[in-house]
Amino acid sequence: MSSNMAKRDLNISNNEIENKTQQGPLNTEDWIKLKKLQFWSIIDSFKINFVQEKTILVIDKKLVGLFSLIFTMDQLKEKGIRSLSYFEEQLSQVDDTKHIIYLCRPRLELIPLLSIHMKSYQSRSQMYLMALPKLEFSFSYLLEKEGLLGLLKTVSFDIGFIPYDTDLLSLELTDFYSRSFVENDNYQIETIARSIIQLEQLYGPFQNIIGKGTKSKLICDYLLPAQDTLPPFESSQMKTLILLDRNIDVLPMLLTQQTYQGLIDEIFTISSGCSIMLDEDDQIDQQQQQPPRTRKVILDSKDILFSNIKNFNFSTIPAMLHNNALLLNDNYQSIKPTNNMSIPDLKRLVSKIPSIQSQKDAINLHTIISERLLKTVKFEDFQNRIQFEYECLLSTSDANNKSLEYIQNMIIRRKPMYQILRLICIYCLTFGMSAKVYQSMIKDFIHVYEYESVPILLRLEKSGLIGPKETLALYNNYQILRKQFKLTNNSFDQNNNNVTSQSPNTDDVTYSGYVPSITRIIERGQQQRQTEWKNILESKLLPINNSPYFQYNLKSTAKYNENSSTVIFFVGGVSYSELASLRHLKNIYGKGVGYDFLFATTNIANSTSFLMNI
Repeated sequence: MSSNMAKRDLNISNNEIENKTQQGPLNTEDWIKLKKLQFWSIIDSFKINFVQEKTILVIDKKLVGLFSLIFTMDQLKEKGIRSLSYFEEQLSQVDDTKHIIYLCRPRLELIPLLSIHMKSYQSRSQMYLMALPKLEFSFSYLLEKEGLLGLLKTVSFDIGFIPYDTDLLSLELTDFYSRSFVENDNYQIETIARSIIQLEQLYGPFQNIIGKGTKSKLICDYLLPAQDTLPPFESSQMKTLILLDRNIDVLPMLLTQQTYQGLIDEIFTISSGCSIMLDEDDQIDQQQQQPPRTRKVILDSKDILFSNIKNFNFSTIPAMLHNNALLLNDNYQSIKPTNNMSIPDLKRLVSKIPSIQSQKDAINLHTIISERLLKTVKFEDFQNRIQFEYECLLSTSDANNKSLEYIQNMIIRRKPMYQILRLICIYCLTFGMSAKVYQSMIKDFIHVYEYESVPILLRLEKSGLIGPKETLALYNNYQILRKQFKLTNNSFDQNNNNVTSQSPNTDDVTYSGYVPSITRIIERGQQQRQTEWKNILESKLLPINNSPYFQYNLKSTAKYNENSSTVIFFVGGVSYSELASLRHLKNIYGKGVGYDFLFATTNIANSTSFLMNI
């Protein structure tokens, strides 16, 4: 493709998205209101007199980002909660505090911190514990063993789905893959099923449920009996529920994401689906050598520019921002007053100024973010990693030894441990390692990263992400899926490490010339829903330990139309780039033909957080 044609494609894509935000079926503000009502109904059950009795809220730091999506400190104070603290901090000014409310996930490592707090203040304050999503037996047992259970009023706060976008819901069960797929602990399955039922109670029942995987089948088994308890709906906004186990294809959780939003998550880490911390380099005092200040940046659906560009390959973003800047300049020219302008015309002109200023701020912000990303992308280490991933995905014999040497070189250079583990996982799942090579690799790894790394290696082996190819089921999965669904793109530009030769609006630009197999499965299944789903998801095509395939047509009296959404639930996590590849299907096939998706997941993860949570 010539450079002129490539430029024209970028311009077309930019014009298509200029004034058109990706809209989903969710009203996020309504969801936030619902979560607030849930929270305050629990608080009200404590029967606290907020006017006369001082109350403090103590939060698990891992919930801060999620909680900030629902409340501001001003809203808490307006209700009567005087201050907010964290488990890791010593409470201050508690002499006159009558009530302390603890809000946390039931993480066992919080027990010692909770014990210190409670034993210090039990004589002065009434204490309450709100556990998300519910109080687990192991947590209750340790509370009782520490002598704390009798001092607390405990309640469960089943917060359910959190809306991260107009088409994305997350339960933020970050330990689900580890607990369910590695430890075979299915305790959280019921929590997932209850959240899906709540979704049906709000938007209407499903007409059919389709899925693949042992965990997905367990969720479905909870859902089926509950269908008879749903209230009657004249029409439903949701038609099909697709449940898919993460281990159908784990590679998207390990590969470097190539979309704008995905790359932001890889480099900055997106917290609670919408915020990053950005260094303010331009405000560093060079003379005093002060560290850079940071600010919290919100990236959500209210940022129209971000919504429009987040799903595109990062290589196209600078051109899109440039085009938007040119359009903004035209808008500035259009609001210049003239001598003969009437008062009504002047008012209309003035009314446009806030919108144009908002556009300017957005372009400035994303230009800064893009520049920071570009610094990382241009590093040789980053370029080499992308090249390694691409060669692994193609699995060509001539690149086998080269890729193996790359991992060994990274170990010798003592690169961060989880970065090396990613490389080993990707290699094991694509090329595959013989038992002899694998043993040598692990020996070298332990020699460099010492015996503290052994428990992590054992868990990765248990999860099936690393190991000799003779015993690694997920290795066989990839080789079958790659050929069956044509997952790799041989036209990937290896010199520039991107796919700029392709239209930026295709589904193979979200990773290094790789289309996630779940995207291909959804695409083919939705084309011929009655016959294709069974052919695709039966065990012969997706041999993940002969896990079950299921399809149920439900007896619902609700009416369904072309606007009824398909809900795709990722059981075990999903990445932003994988979501982008599915969103591109709607752009390819159009609205109302089975590609109007609502995404739901146990959690959002990038390559680092996925491995660290295992």
